[in-house]
Amino acid sequence: MAPLLTLRLLGGFRVERADLGPLPERWRRPGARTVVKVLALAPGHRLHRDQVTDACWPDADVLTARRSLRVSLHTARHTLEPELPPRGRSSYLTTDGELLALVPGTIWVDVVQAEEDAAAALTTSDAEALDASWRLLSQDLLPEDRYADWAANRRRELSALRRRVAAALGDAHTVAGRPGRAVEILEQTVTAEEVDEALHRRLLAAYLASGDRTRAIDHYRRLQRLLEKELGTAPEPETQALVRRAMGFPASQSQPGAGTAGRSGPVLPAAVRRAATTPLRGRDRTLAAALARISPKREAAAPLTVVSGESGAGKTRLVAEAARAAADRGMTVLWGAAHEAEGPLPYGAFGDALSGWLAGLEPAEREVVAAGHPGLGALLPELGTEPPRSGAAEEEWVRLFRAVCALLVELSAERPVLLVVDDLHAADLGTLRLLHHLVRTVGDRPVRFLATLREEGLEEGDERRSVLRAAGRQGLVHRIELMRLARTDCYLLAGDVARTRPGAAGRAIELDPELLDTVYRLSRGNPLFVTELVRAVAESAAAPESDHASLPGFRGGVPESVREVVFTRVAHFAPQVRQALEVLAVAGGEASLSEAAEVALCGLHPPLPGPVFAAALDTLTAARLVDECEVVQFGRRRAGLTFRHPVVGLAVYERLSAARRRQMHLAYASAVRRHRPEAVDALAHHLDRADDPEAVVWLRRAAERAASLYADDSAARYYADLVARLDAASDGPNAAAEAARVRLDWAEVLIRQARHAEAEEVLSTAADALGRAGDTDGQIRAKALLAETMARAGRPHQGIALLLGSWAPVDEPGTGGPTTRLPVGARPEAVGAHHLALARIWFQLGHYDRALACADRAAAAGRAAASPPLRVLGQGLHIRAACLLLTGRLPAAREAAEQALPIAERAGDLSLQSRTLSTLRELSEAGGRLGEAADYARRTLAMAERTGDPIAIAFERANLARVDLMAGRLDTAREGAQSAVASARPFGPTWGLSYCLIILGEVELRAGQASQARRWLAEGSATARQVGDDQAERAARVLLAEVELLEGRPAEALAGLGRPAADEGPLDDRSFEAPGSALTVAAEALLALGKAAEAEQLAHRALDRVRAVGNRPGQVEARRVLGLALLASGQREKAEVQLRGALRLARAMGLRPAEERARQATPRS
Repeated sequence: MAPLLTLRLLGGFRVERADLGPLPERWRRPGARTVVKVLALAPGHRLHRDQVTDACWPDADVLTARRSLRVSLHTARHTLEPELPPRGRSSYLTTDGELLALVPGTIWVDVVQAEEDAAAALTTSDAEALDASWRLLSQDLLPEDRYADWAANRRRELSALRRRVAAALGDAHTVAGRPGRAVEILEQTVTAEEVDEALHRRLLAAYLASGDRTRAIDHYRRLQRLLEKELGTAPEPETQALVRRAMGFPASQSQPGAGTAGRSGPVLPAAVRRAATTPLRGRDRTLAAALARISPKREAAAPLTVVSGESGAGKTRLVAEAARAAADRGMTVLWGAAHEAEGPLPYGAFGDALSGWLAGLEPAEREVVAAGHPGLGALLPELGTEPPRSGAAEEEWVRLFRAVCALLVELSAERPVLLVVDDLHAADLGTLRLLHHLVRTVGDRPVRFLATLREEGLEEGDERRSVLRAAGRQGLVHRIELMRLARTDCYLLAGDVARTRPGAAGRAIELDPELLDTVYRLSRGNPLFVTELVRAVAESAAAPESDHASLPGFRGGVPESVREVVFTRVAHFAPQVRQALEVLAVAGGEASLSEAAEVALCGLHPPLPGPVFAAALDTLTAARLVDECEVVQFGRRRAGLTFRHPVVGLAVYERLSAARRRQMHLAYASAVRRHRPEAVDALAHHLDRADDPEAVVWLRRAAERAASLYADDSAARYYADLVARLDAASDGPNAAAEAARVRLDWAEVLIRQARHAEAEEVLSTAADALGRAGDTDGQIRAKALLAETMARAGRPHQGIALLLGSWAPVDEPGTGGPTTRLPVGARPEAVGAHHLALARIWFQLGHYDRALACADRAAAAGRAAASPPLRVLGQGLHIRAACLLLTGRLPAAREAAEQALPIAERAGDLSLQSRTLSTLRELSEAGGRLGEAADYARRTLAMAERTGDPIAIAFERANLARVDLMAGRLDTAREGAQSAVASARPFGPTWGLSYCLIILGEVELRAGQASQARRWLAEGSATARQVGDDQAERAARVLLAEVELLEGRPAEALAGLGRPAADEGPLDDRSFEAPGSALTVAAEALLALGKAAEAEQLAHRALDRVRAVGNRPGQVEARRVLGLALLASGQREKAEVQLRGALRLARAMGLRPAEERARQATPRS
């Protein structure tokens, strides 16, 4: 073991060895001494070679420094160990790759020992140990290297440790009644650390404890001058409190405002103190972020938080909520605001904030504030003090800045302070500079600042913006940008406003989804615009002549309150800027920059040349009224413009005269023709608004194009405008017939949107007009569509009556029901439409033979036409396939469906493709091809979504859920079925809703949730009964019987099915399709009642039935129940054959739930 090597660094570098004593103070190479010193101060006494060379030879190049290190290491080792042989391994200084180290256990460093002793003394607070540590630490660290950079950090750490020890030692002497000794120690320490206010404060306390008030006051005054000179701040409130005590002030006056804080609470303006009438929507995260930033407990937080956003975004509301929450948490809140209407008052926001705080103080407390902060007199005349004038402006504002800072620091000693500056963009430059000074000088004191800012209120180049940017570069500012409300939050806010602003007679205002959507579209989520738009609804509902809530701004005008907000924003713009705003308003939505520039030049008087228009757009963009965007023309992206809030454009548009609007719309139409003649929507819009005769042509093109793309909302709007123009121009039966034919196309779009009541009204008008005009084909088509619409709306019998009553009724042999003889000469397309309507309604009513006959007539009519109408032929074949499917003729059904699909594809009829794919899915299910069924289900849903028909989409979602259920994906099935019900429910009782409810009930049944299953199945059954869907009602009845079985009520299950006699056929026409057919469920119920023989007989019939129609999933259930019946009858071998067959069949088809039921029923060998 090598002798212990002692390294002393305090008071100068010295080295001793236990066996040799002190080593020579002069080393052959100074660099060698430095290397040992650097390693002695390093954490763990280890450093990388590069760190050592950087410390010892900072100005040398790498090669020179490495060479010097190598020589110095050799010298140091042989100095520490003179006996070390050449190339021998040192016991004290080693290398490990690139690391250099002093060997642990062989060295002792006095600095390390001093730090450990000091830490122990601070823990025990033992006066003797503290005194010893203080004396040791009072020695200078390596005085010969006082200015060496490598020792600077450790020197600062030791100095801080010495101050801590001195403070603790002074406290210990003071408590022990030795304040004189405390003064002696603290004076020696404070001399070297003059700006450490905590030590100064302990020295002041020691002076007072020793009874030397004079020295305490004198020392305080020196400290006050020193802090103002060095740091630009005043002593902290704790320090001031000590001196006030020394000066004999009452304790109640040691903190101005302390006496009123608990009595009156935080100072807030009246507008903020009032509780908000509506919840703060969509700002939970932002509010939490703001509260986190202003929390005085947050370390290293930027003192200033700026909440920015466009006008009306809710900045003041958010900050008010944050201020209330801060006050509830115990912060003193000061609130000031700048006011655009008053102009930039000098330091106006700070004057408001401090005046409001002073108003809550007692007169005596205000006197203390005035005496302690005379520099505030210029800002706060109510203090009654006039600060001395120096004549130099710089000195005046420096005095004011320091006075405000000192006051806030003093207030923060009692409890944290939050100072709010509302509308910072309206403040003067002095306010921004004072705010910058405060956030820079408060340091880590519990003072926080919160401001609201509208960025567009500070133009580029404004010096106030420069001040904010400077604070940001220094890390003193944290920004929170308030975005627009999301659609859901916008709807919630609208509901809040509606509830707080009731309509006439105080009744609640109903906001339908269409109106809510319009509010969001016009406001783009701006809370102010949302509020004002909904208030206009309330005012319209309160009008005596109003019987419902409506919004004039949606149809006849923007609310006056919104117009005031808009025109206040644009009033100060130059005339050219307002003209540019009008050009964009007439564009309606996104405007192409090139087209807008052309309109500005050719459609205005006086015209706006290109450079003038560009400058005006720059102004509007900087004001955040307009955003740049991209528009697509000829497949290329081009520059465009759009309003940040459409309601702004609408308000500007409404202010234009009719003549000016017409002129600008015509100019836009001319520009669109030139730049993008294929833009039928834009041409239709501008020509319609210009009331140009060509509008009829372009509205028709736009409507047909939108309908072909299944853009049903747009198509319906275009058709409505087109019909209104045709009706207004109608001057005879031919013109009326033309309008009626357009109504037929319009009605098809409305039917796809499930707007059945509107479709019925449109079709009734069309049928009457076509009849008066003698257009038999058109009238046939109109009545066919009208009857189908009645059936979709839940009145199928009324639809049948309309079709049979409109034309000559006849009895068709072999169909078991009546049909009609249409007028001679009717075109095949009209004949096909009539028979298709009959087929669909008979199908809905469960009369499949009648539906099949009508479908075949429709297909025959399609084939008979000179140019076969593909839609009629394809639809006839599809209905034929569906009827054959539901009557158990599966091969013929597949053949018809496979014939219908390519015809539907050639016709481009997405709806027919969707229905045909759905039929193929059912056939795949019945054949046990579950993977194929799932593929068809997904394709069908995708096709339905392209059509936009909400009922069809919900129906196909339910079908996909049923496939998932059969495959055992229970959670996915439940989610899909719930989504289907939610999608279908808004459209009231329809065939689609009943089916979705039944599927959801089946999902819950298979999950074992009997009560939930009963709820959904009962509602599905009632809905099916209401819309006349016998097929769905029978399916619900069978599944409800299964619920009774699940709950242990087999008798009730049989009663629900209408218990069949031995010679009766199956109760359920859908037994080929549903795994739980009526016969199978009835057999299982009889088995539960102990009637095994009857159950066996009925199960045999069920199995024969499902085999006959090729329903393989039905065979699994029938064989399972038959096997159980045979087991109950003691026929074990036969039972095992059936049960194992059911198990193999279910496994082969991938029917996981059915496989599990069969496994549980199969006896163990």
